[in-house]
Formats: sequence, C-alpha cells, structure tokens
Amino acid sequence: MSYTPHNTVDLGTLVIPINDDNSSTLDFRGWRSAAKKIIISGPGTLTNAVKVQVSHDAGVTWKDKQSAGEDISVPADGSVSIASVDRGLLRVLSAGNEAAERTFIVQGEE
Repeated sequence: MSYTPHNTVDLGTLVIPINDDNSSTLDFRGWRSAAKKIIISGPGTLTNAVKVQVSHDAGVTWKDKQSAGEDISVPADGSVSIASVDRGLLRVLSAGNEAAERTFIVQGEE
C-alpha cells in the first residue's frame, strides 16, 4: 500500500535567533483551516535538541507538546507532525543557545 500525499498549506515559520533558545511564535488561537495536522520541518543543522511547545495563556507559560506521554522533538533535517495546537500559541525551544539562526517551516496537511 502506498502513501498518497495530501494537500499542504504553508502556515509560517518559527525562527530561533543566533545565540538564543526560544523561537518566534505562531498564533493559532483564531485558526480557521481544514488542516488536520501540523508538520514542523527542522533545518539541516541543530546545535541542541529542540522541543515543540504550546501556550494557552498568550505566552505567559509554555508546556511541552506531548504525544503518548513523550515530548515531541523536531529533528535536524527532518520533520514531525502533530495532531493540533489546541488553538494556542506554538513555538520551538532548543535545549541551549543555537550557534546560528535556525528556521523551522510549519505546514498544515489537509
């Protein structure tokens, strides 16, 4: 059985600046899309492990996004899909400062 790709839509990018560990955020609080899952693609190189985080209080507190009780991480030169962002804010967090600016592409799959 072969995989049939679905339509994807660009949702934006998450950027970790050089010498920082937090990325920019994407706001899904008023999100209206047919996307059934979100795909985050990592850059070719990462200095540290990078986790996906969500906030439901406008960025005051952040929680690691989990699947089956495990934190969701984005691999270098790979991607991860998540079922939803629960209509909150989305970011990625590196385990330490990144040695260069890192850009993560975020897409929705319909």
